[in-house]
This record gives sequence, structure tokens and C-alpha cells, in this order.
Amino acid sequence: MNETPLSEKAIIIHSEDNVAIAKTAIGLGTVLRLNGTRLAVTQTVQPGHKIALRSISKGQAVIRYGQVIGVATEDIPRGGTVHVHNMTIDTLRRQYENCVAYKPVDFFPESAIPKFQGYVRHWGGAGTRNYVAVLSTVICSSHPTNLIGRHFENMFEGNANFDGVISITHQEGCGGEKGEDIAQLMRIYHGIMYHPNVAGVLVLGLGCEESNVECVQGCSSGLPLKLQSNTKDRVRYLTIQGAGGTTRTVQQGIKIVEELVEKARTYHRSEVSASKMMLGLNCGGSDAYSGISANPALGRASDLLVKCGGTTVLPETPEIYGAEHLLMRGASTPKAA
Repeated sequence: MNETPLSEKAIIIHSEDNVAIAKTAIGLGTVLRLNGTRLAVTQTVQPGHKIALRSISKGQAVIRYGQVIGVATEDIPRGGTVHVHNMTIDTLRRQYENCVAYKPVDFFPESAIPKFQGYVRHWGGAGTRNYVAVLSTVICSSHPTNLIGRHFENMFEGNANFDGVISITHQEGCGGEKGEDIAQLMRIYHGIMYHPNVAGVLVLGLGCEESNVECVQGCSSGLPLKLQSNTKDRVRYLTIQGAGGTTRTVQQGIKIVEELVEKARTYHRSEVSASKMMLGLNCGGSDAYSGISANPALGRASDLLVKCGGTTVLPETPEIYGAEHLLMRGASTPKAA
């Protein structure tokens, strides 16, 4: 029977793993060659699924990425498929230990840190883009917000110094937000308003909502002075009720955005150290290959960026479910863990 190198059909992520990940469908009876041994596939393995590299007894750990990802619920033969029908995480007991695997960052010397062409902002940070944003304070102002943004669609394609006008809307803000809820909404607004990729912003409200423009302006008074002093001329406010309806709001909004765009186009790229870069990660739709492709690639990129003195942010905390104990082990301090 013909033998096929396992590397052509599957991927072994870590030397300690007892499973491999199928790159393509592997049919029943296929014989794979691994380190001079023959591995006969005992049942068809679908792409992205796991195949046992050695026999795994009931109750034994299933290891991938060099970490325990589950426990066998029945004896799994060598060459068998490993999936939810014969593996569980319900009985898995993780060790939650703070900082035991912490490794100090080995920073690159200053001379070895690469540069990028970015926009240095007076209010802090360095942007990789140069946008004007139209930000709705409430679901009720989403429609005119989108209409204003649509007016500028494709208007600045190919512009070397300006990336366009973006509309940012959401489903909140009307009347239910109080206390911490409204405070969180304000933090999101300010994160957008003072983002280094945003040169100017029009904050567009209805007029009677909880998260109205007066609230945004009032909360802004509690921001660091560096941010407050860079609000004038680059942050503008407008309400539908104050403008006199949707049509007038859109007309006035377009005029305001045109003024913001004119100012935004005065910014120019300059050479910036990678230490000023902040990388935000986001789940693009996980599948069976994310853990062996995009995730480790971004992890490696993040390691390199941090060694440059830059920052990586992992905002989707549900994405670390099942691996939180590993992050705790590698944390620098118990507070960070």
C-alpha cells in the first residue's frame, strides 16, 4: 500500500502533541508515514479535525499546542479521529497559578526598532490612517449619520494623505443606560474621538437621549487636559432636534464634515518608531484552522511588536475561554493576572 508523508495531509503543532490536525480529508485506510513509522487511519478524518498520533486511553489527556485541551471519554486508537464524540472538557481541571511562567520581555535595542510612516497626533499616539468620523450618540441618530457618511463614499479614493469619512453607529443610548452603563458608553465614545486614526469627528445626536451631546461634552471635562485641549476645532457637535429634522441635519452635517476634512488633510505622514504602534486584535470568525494559522501568526507578530516597545490589545475576552489559566501563568504580576 502506498504511504504518504503525514506532513502532506496533516499538521503537528507541538512536539508533545498526541494529535495532528488534518489539512485535507484523510480517507479510511490511508497510511501516513511519520518519523519512520506507519500510521494507518482507522476512520475518515475531515479537514480541520484531529487524528490520534498514538493510542489515547479513556481518561487520558488530549494534547494540542503542547497543552491539555480535553480528556478522552473512551479509548481512542492510534489513527482514529478525535472530536466531541470521544473527548470532553467537562472533567478537565486547569491549574490556575499566577506568574509562574512569566518571562521578562527581551526588548530590541533602539537601533534595531523598525519605523513606519504614521500620523503623530498632538493628543497622543501615532495613527496608521487619517479619517474623519461621524459618530452617532444614539440609535435614533444612526440614519442621518449613515447618510452623511454615504455622501463622501469613494470621494477620496487614491488620496495619499486622507483615508476618507467613516460612519460609526450603534444600537444603544436612548433611555436605558444609567450609571456604569452610560459611563462605559462614554468611554467608547472618547476612545473613538481621541483615537490616533481619527483626525476629526462630528458627534451627532438626537437631542433627548440619555447619551446626548451635552453628556459627551460634560464627560469630556473629566478627561486629561492633553485630550481636552485638542477637542476644539477637531470635535464638532450636532443634534437632529437642534438642526430641525433629518434633512437639515444631513445638510449641516455634510458642511461640518467638509470643514473637518479640510483640516484633516493638513496632517502628513512622518517616520515613527514601531514602539508607538498599538495593535488591536479582533476575531474574524473562528474556524478549525484559526488556531494553526491566523492565531499563532498574530501571536508571533504581537511578540515582535512588544519587543519593539509597542502594545497589543486583546479586547474579546471570551476568545480566551479555555486558555485563561495559561495567560495567568505568563502574567507579569498578580494584578495583571
